Amino acid sequence: MLITEKSEKNDWLYVAGIPQKTLIQEAATIKYITWTVTGITFIIGLFIALFFAYRNSRPITNIIKTLKEYADPEAKNEYDFLHGNISKLISTNTDLQMQLTEQKPLLKDAFLKQLLAGEITERNSDLHEFANQANVHLSSNNGYVAILKVEGYEDMSSSEIYQELNAIRIVIQQESKNLCDEYYVTNIHSDKLVYIFLDQENVKDLQEKIKKMFTSLQSILTEEYRVLLKIAIGHPFQSLSDISRSYNEAKHAIDFAIFSNEKQGMYWYDAVMKETAVFYYPLEYEFRLLKSLKEGERLEAEQIVQDLLEENVENRSLSADMHEQFINELKGTFYKALDQYVFRNDNTAETLSQKLRAISFDEGMNEIEGRLIEVLQLHCEFVNRNREQSNHSIVNAIKDYVHEHFSCAELTVYMISDHLSRPEKYISQIFKEETGEYLYEYLEKIRMEEAMTLLTNSSRTINDIAEQVGYNSAHSFRRAFKRVHNMTPNQFRKTLN
Repeated sequence: MLITEKSEKNDWLYVAGIPQKTLIQEAATIKYITWTVTGITFIIGLFIALFFAYRNSRPITNIIKTLKEYADPEAKNEYDFLHGNISKLISTNTDLQMQLTEQKPLLKDAFLKQLLAGEITERNSDLHEFANQANVHLSSNNGYVAILKVEGYEDMSSSEIYQELNAIRIVIQQESKNLCDEYYVTNIHSDKLVYIFLDQENVKDLQEKIKKMFTSLQSILTEEYRVLLKIAIGHPFQSLSDISRSYNEAKHAIDFAIFSNEKQGMYWYDAVMKETAVFYYPLEYEFRLLKSLKEGERLEAEQIVQDLLEENVENRSLSADMHEQFINELKGTFYKALDQYVFRNDNTAETLSQKLRAISFDEGMNEIEGRLIEVLQLHCEFVNRNREQSNHSIVNAIKDYVHEHFSCAELTVYMISDHLSRPEKYISQIFKEETGEYLYEYLEKIRMEEAMTLLTNSSRTINDIAEQVGYNSAHSFRRAFKRVHNMTPNQFRKTLN
């Protein structure tokens, strides 16, 4: 390589020559330094990229591992696996939503029927949750129950008549909705519909609204469809537990209406029942009272007795003989309740029977009511005390059986219930009520305690320990152990060291 430079003073031309070998050696040094710096920078950048990629992909990797435990892992790569399973989840969720939407009318109808039958009351802790699932908004505890009967369809001997009546019911519900939408409706027979009105308005305003709605409905059905209606309305209820009582009153009123000579009309229970001199004690009330006494539900039983006494003593002009017959019927229900198995080997039944026999009709109704409530309270106290003792012994038997057979991988609630000769649902419910935890949670806890003991005091393999504490595979054991203790069995052993 030649470098030339001409001088301005003497006009000489200076020439400098650098050998090619020397030039290449100098350039090679610079090249090596450049490549080394570039390489080191690339490697450091690669490690940084890998670190951030691992940190950001770890949650997705954990999700994939979790999904593979519950889903079919057949896929070419993780992307296809995620794509396939997420698509399945979305599809399954959509199908479930559609099925739930289809089932909602059935759930709503079943909930309303249970409410009318008194099977669901305010004592149920999940009442509002059930109501929301059934799309029923319990915005108020006040209201009325009404029964609407289509006249002239007592004979259901042909399918044509049934189809015609079904069409009429649809028309009635549509016209009712046009007049007022603040109610819930269900059918009890082919020719009867039950309306439940829930409103925060005072009783008189709600009564006028109901009267106006049904009057308009009767007019529309008569003029446009030539359909005659008889409507019966029970006494207003002031709590959700009273809905069944108002419903039974509406049933009695509609029975009265069926035998009346009028072609159609509106029958209010309070007005109808003033015309009768017969005491009021329907079978539904007796069944509810027997059920409450059997289960030790003191408040529910007291409410039923007080409702019956109020209806027969205050709302009706009964003769002394009718009063006496009513009290005898009520006492008969108590005697039936005393015939339970829990009373047969105890002196409490005889004590309560003596108290019932001591009730005299020479006393006033207040004294009779006080004696009945006293018997009721003693009855429920004994039932609850006996249940607690019985439940305690059953729970102890369940725990003993679990401790003895927890190593059996096939141990189920059915095996426990079969051993104790009790229903599965009863076993699970009793255990949860007494201990505060589910039976499967207790079984898992016992297995985990034994597993920790073996991990601490023995050198057995994870597979052996999993089999000994009742798991079908080491994989399911590891998964359960990590869920409970937030670490794997191997990690637990390392913490001991």
